[in-house]
Amino acid sequence: MRKGFSLVELILGVVILAVAVYGTMIVLGGMSRQSTDAEKQTLAVEYGRMRMEQILGKRFDESAGTLATCTFTQPSSLGYDSGESGATFDDVDDLNGLDGELSTDPLYGRGLKSQVTVQYVTPGTATSGSLVVSNTVSTCFKRITVVVKDSKTNQVLTTLRGMANPYK
Repeated sequence: MRKGFSLVELILGVVILAVAVYGTMIVLGGMSRQSTDAEKQTLAVEYGRMRMEQILGKRFDESAGTLATCTFTQPSSLGYDSGESGATFDDVDDLNGLDGELSTDPLYGRGLKSQVTVQYVTPGTATSGSLVVSNTVSTCFKRITVVVKDSKTNQVLTTLRGMANPYK
Protein backbone atom coordinates (compact mmCIF):
# COMPACT_ATOMS: atom_id res chain seq x y z
CA MET A 1 0.00 0.00 0.00
CA ARG A 2 1.19 3.44 -0.79
CA LYS A 3 1.04 6.35 1.61
CA GLY A 4 -0.02 9.93 0.78
CA PHE A 5 -1.89 11.47 -2.13
CA SER A 6 -1.29 11.32 -5.83
CA LEU A 7 -0.51 14.50 -7.76
CA VAL A 8 -4.02 14.56 -9.29
CA GLU A 9 -5.66 14.29 -5.87
CA LEU A 10 -3.47 17.09 -4.54
CA ILE A 11 -4.27 19.41 -7.46
CA LEU A 12 -7.98 18.63 -7.16
CA GLY A 13 -7.85 19.47 -3.42
CA VAL A 14 -6.09 22.77 -4.09
CA VAL A 15 -8.67 23.73 -6.75
CA ILE A 16 -11.58 22.94 -4.38
CA LEU A 17 -9.92 24.96 -1.61
CA ALA A 18 -9.29 27.91 -3.99
CA VAL A 19 -12.94 27.96 -5.10
CA ALA A 20 -14.10 27.94 -1.46
CA VAL A 21 -11.73 30.79 -0.51
CA TYR A 22 -12.78 32.80 -3.58
CA GLY A 23 -16.48 32.42 -2.68
CA THR A 24 -15.82 33.52 0.89
CA MET A 25 -13.90 36.58 -0.30
CA ILE A 26 -16.74 37.58 -2.64
CA VAL A 27 -19.25 37.46 0.22
CA LEU A 28 -16.98 39.40 2.60
CA GLY A 29 -16.18 42.00 -0.07
CA GLY A 30 -19.89 42.63 -0.68
CA MET A 31 -20.51 43.06 3.03
CA SER A 32 -17.63 45.52 3.24
CA ARG A 33 -19.08 47.64 0.41
CA GLN A 34 -22.49 47.66 2.08
CA SER A 35 -20.91 48.74 5.34
CA THR A 36 -19.09 51.59 3.60
CA ASP A 37 -22.32 52.70 1.88
CA ALA A 38 -24.14 52.74 5.23
CA GLU A 39 -21.33 54.79 6.78
CA LYS A 40 -21.48 57.23 3.86
CA GLN A 41 -25.26 57.61 4.27
CA THR A 42 -24.87 58.22 8.00
CA LEU A 43 -22.17 60.77 7.35
CA ALA A 44 -24.37 62.50 4.76
CA VAL A 45 -27.18 62.80 7.31
CA GLU A 46 -24.78 64.19 9.92
CA TYR A 47 -23.39 66.77 7.48
CA GLY A 48 -26.96 67.67 6.56
CA ARG A 49 -27.86 68.14 10.22
CA MET A 50 -24.82 70.36 10.71
CA ARG A 51 -25.86 72.50 7.73
CA MET A 52 -29.45 72.65 9.03
CA GLU A 53 -28.26 73.75 12.49
CA GLN A 54 -26.12 76.42 10.85
CA ILE A 55 -29.19 77.72 9.03
CA LEU A 56 -31.54 77.52 12.01
CA GLY A 57 -29.04 79.55 14.04
CA LYS A 58 -29.79 82.56 11.82
CA ARG A 59 -32.67 84.95 12.35
CA PHE A 60 -35.90 84.47 10.40
CA ASP A 61 -35.57 87.52 8.16
CA GLU A 62 -33.51 90.69 8.07
CA SER A 63 -36.34 92.96 6.99
CA ALA A 64 -38.39 94.52 9.74
CA GLY A 65 -41.57 92.65 8.85
CA THR A 66 -44.27 92.21 11.41
CA LEU A 67 -45.90 89.08 12.67
CA ALA A 68 -49.33 90.66 12.17
CA THR A 69 -48.90 91.13 8.42
CA CYS A 70 -46.12 88.59 7.72
CA THR A 71 -44.50 90.91 5.21
CA PHE A 72 -40.82 90.13 4.85
CA THR A 73 -38.25 89.74 2.08
CA GLN A 74 -40.07 89.01 -1.17
CA PRO A 75 -39.85 85.40 -2.43
CA SER A 76 -38.05 86.53 -5.58
CA SER A 77 -35.32 88.10 -3.40
CA LEU A 78 -34.56 85.05 -1.23
CA GLY A 79 -30.84 84.32 -1.19
CA TYR A 80 -27.73 86.12 -0.07
CA ASP A 81 -27.61 89.89 -0.26
CA SER A 82 -24.87 91.69 -2.16
CA GLY A 83 -21.72 91.88 -0.10
CA GLU A 84 -22.65 88.85 2.00
CA SER A 85 -20.87 85.54 2.02
CA GLY A 86 -20.28 82.64 4.40
CA ALA A 87 -19.63 84.22 7.78
CA THR A 88 -21.75 87.31 7.05
CA PHE A 89 -24.95 85.44 6.21
CA ASP A 90 -27.34 86.83 8.80
CA ASP A 91 -30.74 85.30 8.13
CA VAL A 92 -32.28 82.01 7.07
CA ASP A 93 -32.93 82.88 3.44
CA ASP A 94 -29.33 84.04 2.81
CA LEU A 95 -28.47 80.37 2.37
CA ASN A 96 -31.15 79.80 -0.29
CA GLY A 97 -29.50 78.33 -3.36
CA LEU A 98 -26.26 77.64 -1.50
CA ASP A 99 -24.60 74.55 -2.85
CA GLY A 100 -21.15 73.18 -2.74
CA GLU A 101 -18.82 70.60 -1.30
CA LEU A 102 -19.35 70.07 2.41
CA SER A 103 -16.06 68.44 3.26
CA THR A 104 -12.76 67.47 1.78
CA ASP A 105 -12.25 64.77 4.41
CA PRO A 106 -10.20 62.21 2.47
CA LEU A 107 -11.76 59.19 4.15
CA TYR A 108 -15.49 59.84 4.13
CA GLY A 109 -16.53 63.40 3.39
CA ARG A 110 -14.94 63.90 0.00
CA GLY A 111 -17.52 64.35 -2.70
CA LEU A 112 -20.46 65.09 -0.41
CA LYS A 113 -22.26 68.14 -1.71
CA SER A 114 -25.15 70.04 -0.22
CA GLN A 115 -27.87 72.11 -1.76
CA VAL A 116 -30.08 74.42 0.30
CA THR A 117 -33.55 75.62 -0.67
CA VAL A 118 -35.58 78.11 1.34
CA GLN A 119 -39.20 78.77 0.37
CA TYR A 120 -42.11 80.62 1.92
CA VAL A 121 -44.99 78.27 2.65
CA THR A 122 -48.51 78.61 3.93
CA PRO A 123 -50.42 75.91 5.75
CA GLY A 124 -52.84 73.97 3.60
CA THR A 125 -56.40 73.21 4.55
CA ALA A 126 -57.17 71.53 7.84
CA THR A 127 -58.13 68.35 5.98
CA SER A 128 -55.07 68.11 3.72
CA GLY A 129 -52.52 69.21 6.29
CA SER A 130 -50.03 69.95 3.51
CA LEU A 131 -47.93 73.04 2.98
CA VAL A 132 -48.39 75.23 -0.07
CA VAL A 133 -45.33 76.97 -1.54
CA SER A 134 -45.80 80.71 -1.87
CA ASN A 135 -43.79 82.11 -4.79
CA THR A 136 -45.45 85.52 -4.88
CA VAL A 137 -45.90 86.76 -1.30
CA SER A 138 -43.96 86.40 1.92
CA THR A 139 -45.52 84.44 4.77
CA CYS A 140 -44.69 83.76 8.42
CA PHE A 141 -43.24 80.33 7.56
CA LYS A 142 -40.17 79.21 5.63
CA ARG A 143 -39.53 75.62 4.60
CA ILE A 144 -35.84 74.82 4.62
CA THR A 145 -34.61 71.83 2.64
CA VAL A 146 -31.06 70.55 2.74
CA VAL A 147 -30.07 67.87 0.25
CA VAL A 148 -26.76 66.09 0.80
CA LYS A 149 -25.62 63.91 -2.06
CA ASP A 150 -22.79 62.16 -3.82
CA SER A 151 -22.76 59.55 -6.56
CA LYS A 152 -24.66 56.99 -4.43
CA THR A 153 -26.25 58.94 -1.57
CA ASN A 154 -29.11 61.41 -1.65
CA GLN A 155 -30.28 62.43 1.83
CA VAL A 156 -33.01 65.07 2.17
CA LEU A 157 -33.62 66.96 5.42
CA THR A 158 -36.54 69.39 5.68
CA THR A 159 -37.75 71.61 8.48
CA LEU A 160 -40.18 74.46 8.94
CA ARG A 161 -39.12 77.76 10.49
CA GLY A 162 -41.77 80.16 11.70
CA MET A 163 -41.48 83.84 12.52
CA ALA A 164 -42.72 83.25 16.05
CA ASN A 165 -39.68 81.13 16.84
CA PRO A 166 -39.16 81.11 20.63
CA TYR A 167 -35.40 80.74 20.17
CA LYS A 168 -34.82 83.97 18.23
